[in-house]
Amino acid sequence: HVSSRHTHDFHEVFLIVAGSGVHHLNRGKRALAAGDLVVIRPADVHHFSCARHEELAILNTAVSAGWWRHFHSL
Repeated sequence: HVSSRHTHDFHEVFLIVAGSGVHHLNRGKRALAAGDLVVIRPADVHHFSCARHEELAILNTAVSAGWWRHFHSL
């Protein structure tokens, strides 16, 4: 199972709710497991993959760059 490689013009924040897989971000990759919280910056290129017998449940949201800058400054 592989999602399509993509980018966006907003911040994406996602939580791994269940399962495990791999997050491919720019030129690197990192294992994902339930409980991981990840922030993707605008213009990052990323996608997900997981083994055929695995499932990856993700809860995600998008936030504007302005909102993120304000939140990050706190």
